[in-house]
Amino acid sequence: RPHNKASLIWAIIIYKKQRSFTFFGGHLLRMSSDFLVKQKFHSFVGVSVDIGDRRSMEDEFMVQTTKNGLSYYGVYDGHAGSLASAYTKENLCKSFFERSPKNMTNKSKLQSTMTEAHVAVDKAYFAHEQEARKKGFSTFSGTTSVSLVMKQSEGWGFVANAGDSRAVLFHQGKVVSLSTDHRVNRSGVSNAEMERVISLGGWMEDGLMCGQLEPTRGIGDHDFKSFKSSKFSGKTFKGDLVTATPEYEWFSLTSDAEEIIDTTTCENEISVGLTGDHYSFIVVASDGIWDVLPNCEVLQIATERLSTNSQLNGEVVQQAADELMRITRQQARKKKQQMDNTTVILIAFAPCHDSGHYLSNDSSCLFCFEPSFTPHTESIINSKASSVASSKKKKQKRNQRRKKRQQANKRKK
Repeated sequence: RPHNKASLIWAIIIYKKQRSFTFFGGHLLRMSSDFLVKQKFHSFVGVSVDIGDRRSMEDEFMVQTTKNGLSYYGVYDGHAGSLASAYTKENLCKSFFERSPKNMTNKSKLQSTMTEAHVAVDKAYFAHEQEARKKGFSTFSGTTSVSLVMKQSEGWGFVANAGDSRAVLFHQGKVVSLSTDHRVNRSGVSNAEMERVISLGGWMEDGLMCGQLEPTRGIGDHDFKSFKSSKFSGKTFKGDLVTATPEYEWFSLTSDAEEIIDTTTCENEISVGLTGDHYSFIVVASDGIWDVLPNCEVLQIATERLSTNSQLNGEVVQQAADELMRITRQQARKKKQQMDNTTVILIAFAPCHDSGHYLSNDSSCLFCFEPSFTPHTESIINSKASSVASSKKKKQKRNQRRKKRQQANKRKK
């Protein structure tokens, strides 16, 4: 039943035009080309980066909100230098939106557009890297790329993944993988990516692709691509061992977790020890997180932080992102692991209950459309990951020196 008179009038107009409408929880459902929209969402963003135990920061990330009605979140885990990750940060999101179709709800078009953007950026980066080599830089850099594209206000989106960074949705107490790790299996057990590499003329050696690389998809790493390899003399690859082509998973926060799981191809986990309602959220992160914390543990840490507050806001979500980073570092030390460069983007969602926002196809409510984050989070978003990580490490060292001085003073007393 329509929740007010204005909604009823709108429903009648839609009915006359389309001869089809449905109501859900007092709200009118409206149909786009691929999605049934039940509800609009407020979203809040937190970002945390850490150089870990490495000498330099090779991770990068990108947050672009409300571009053409969509928002973009990307994490790029570079290796053999930061040239590829920095280039991807500057160009992948831009390339996608430059190519984006007018019909922003067409699934197949959005996917093909993102694939075109990956391939174009990979090709352009090859030329960029060649120029750097001419100037005397010895660079053979590559990067993973995991991109989350969302219609923020309506709670649907997709993940495009190339590499072993990861995106995971935590929804209705369940863990839904939105990406498959493209990497050589460290246990040596064959997987689909390893079989693809071998079919193209590659091989596995010492637990690495061609004895040198773990990720099997991404941007850069042109020595592992057909007709571009100078590293493997006498070897001819039938195709790109490291392909820039991403794989996709779609989701909608208006669906039950089981429905999303049924439509994804990834291995999904059921959470343990969590009961009752909690906010839905997505974590997009480099493998610095996932190599230390399993998906379910990430769910528990973030949920505990978010559920301790009666109202979701940008500050709470930023604190949850920082808590994930703190525990990752703590667990890495406990396991005697070297902490890798680590980047975490946490996007949490709260349903919009303002009935006035459902009276037209496109709500004029900026709060629904505009993801919310604190000034601190915004300063991180507007900076390079390397700058943020370097500043953070200096602060940690200052704190360590201060603690040592305090301990020395106590001993003197």
